[in-house]
Amino acid sequence: MAEYFMYYHLILFITYLYSCPSLSLETDRITSSTLLKDPDTITSPRNVFKFGFFSPAGTTNRYAAVFYTVSPTTIAWIANRDHPLPDSSGAATISKDGNLILTDSNNQTIWSTNATTSSPANTTLRIGDTGNLILTDDATGATLWESFSRPSNVLLPTMKIIDSGRTENRVTLKSWRSASDPGLGNFSFGISRWRIPQQFVWEGRRPVWRSGPWNGLIYLGIQDMFRYYVRGFSALSNDSAGDLVYVIPQQNVLMMLMLNASGNIARMIWDDQSRSWEKVWSAPDKACDAYGKCGPFGSCDDAGSPVCSCMRGFEPTSREEWSGGNWSSGCSRRNQLHCDGNGDGFWKMRFMKVPDFAEPFPAAGEGECRRRCLANCSCLAYAHESNIGCMIWNDVLIDVEKFNGVGVDLFIRLSASDLDHKRDKKLYIIIPVVAAFIFILFAWWWMVKSKRKGQISSSVWSAMVFEPESDKVNTGELPRFTFEMLTTATDQFRASNLLGRGGFGPVYKVLQSLRFWRYMAPEYAMEGRFSEKSDVYSLGVLMLEIVKGKRNSDYYNHEWSLSLLGCAWKMWSENNGYGFGDESIASPELEEDMVRCIQIGLLCVQDSPKDRPIAQTVVSMLSREIEHLPAPKQPTLAEKWHASATGLTELPNHVRYSMSDLTLTTLQGR
Repeated sequence: MAEYFMYYHLILFITYLYSCPSLSLETDRITSSTLLKDPDTITSPRNVFKFGFFSPAGTTNRYAAVFYTVSPTTIAWIANRDHPLPDSSGAATISKDGNLILTDSNNQTIWSTNATTSSPANTTLRIGDTGNLILTDDATGATLWESFSRPSNVLLPTMKIIDSGRTENRVTLKSWRSASDPGLGNFSFGISRWRIPQQFVWEGRRPVWRSGPWNGLIYLGIQDMFRYYVRGFSALSNDSAGDLVYVIPQQNVLMMLMLNASGNIARMIWDDQSRSWEKVWSAPDKACDAYGKCGPFGSCDDAGSPVCSCMRGFEPTSREEWSGGNWSSGCSRRNQLHCDGNGDGFWKMRFMKVPDFAEPFPAAGEGECRRRCLANCSCLAYAHESNIGCMIWNDVLIDVEKFNGVGVDLFIRLSASDLDHKRDKKLYIIIPVVAAFIFILFAWWWMVKSKRKGQISSSVWSAMVFEPESDKVNTGELPRFTFEMLTTATDQFRASNLLGRGGFGPVYKVLQSLRFWRYMAPEYAMEGRFSEKSDVYSLGVLMLEIVKGKRNSDYYNHEWSLSLLGCAWKMWSENNGYGFGDESIASPELEEDMVRCIQIGLLCVQDSPKDRPIAQTVVSMLSREIEHLPAPKQPTLAEKWHASATGLTELPNHVRYSMSDLTLTTLQGR
């Protein structure tokens, strides 16, 4: 009779539990004597997370899940994601074999932790403030199972994503099928330990997004990480098996990474004021985030139109597909490599997300990377990053992206013919014109020296001065002076304007600001002091004129009230030297050369002659015998006097003369 009443009361208790509309269990655990019935919950010690039941929007199916107390609709982990309960009659408890199980209205087990224990009567499931469900053996304290080892689509702080090198042991996030179905979807998020650690989003086995290499501090393919520290990223190998582990450290805010059903991974932080989640970073977020958007040997630039282009030395594999906006076939090499160490060179691509499949090795500097790549016939490209060393690519170059002012310099191996191919002729004229200008300066200096020693004939002088211009380099933009102009400038060569006599004849004071001077160095224009460095100043002005496509004497920027020199300095110092160039020659592939020419030009127009390079050094800078350039100082004559600024818009002719007492030398025979 006693046993009958015991079973009778037990049945009544169980019936009560199932009929009770809601039972709030003031605990953080489930034991063999506890039945967690939908919609009851257990709560973590600090009330951060709860474990209970929920239904996604648009369905009545029920799932056992971990969710945030502050946001019950934000699901951090799901137990039965592929085995939903059809109604709210489900329950969770500890089974006879010591596992956490979910049962339906027929008391059938639809999900289990499937752990093995030697003392099944002594197991307990607890929920921690990290959101981790832990099944422990109370007799030994051993952890039998935990939800963090089987993530769903959310990565929480202290949860580990693991790549052991074996696909079956990889721990990844797995997306929902849809917003109303948390079953296993098509996308996964994880890390790859191949060569250099990287993060990936995969669709099946196909990568759809890549973080770029981990350098110990940041992921080199996430542009935002170069500008500010994105808190909560770490990658390390810290277990006995050598597994690569990615973990977010514990945070002082509620934070998570969530992979949605569309394959987008987002970093979210809880905002207490708005009582909502704030998305602080996500990927893929733009066109070039898509893995291999431009195919093999293609480069993607979200600021470009179109976004895809072939790397230098390559051309579209299928022009028909490229013209239609399908770039997946990528590009093919135009000319084969020589692979003899002499016939090949490298094209530098600045501010890049480097390609996939990098092979690293320690190196002190870029030069070692270059030598190692040239010595390897299969090496297609290299890059140097201070925290990694060298990165070498021996296979296809894919998933390359142009960043905006940040990133890694990528050096593409090309044949010599490709290094010179398609060079813009308008920009390329800078080198011969400047070289010719330097030659003329040296010739002039040599003739002056020789003339003083009586070693130059009048025929040589005539040949140098009056020989027709070469058809190869047209310097028609340079000013010419007629005899009438010189007569006017010296007031009919008036004797009172005669300053003295030099090696070539009398020297006159110039009364009117001949155009060839806005080229004269400050020390010569203001004080009459002349040296080789004065010619270097003129050379610098000429270089800036060629890049800009404007003459210094005619140029005035009304917006900034700046001369050509001032505009060059402003834009170069603001890292916008590319914007200074003539639009007819400006192109992304020539940006580096243009900015370099501007910097050399600014070095030539420094105020103090001692700060300017000598002519031979300028040649070495232009030919890249000198690779690294010093930073120029701001020229004082960067501002340009403008009549309208003083209100004197119409000055009389007789007062329009140079305030710098320029001199003019006329040539006479002895």
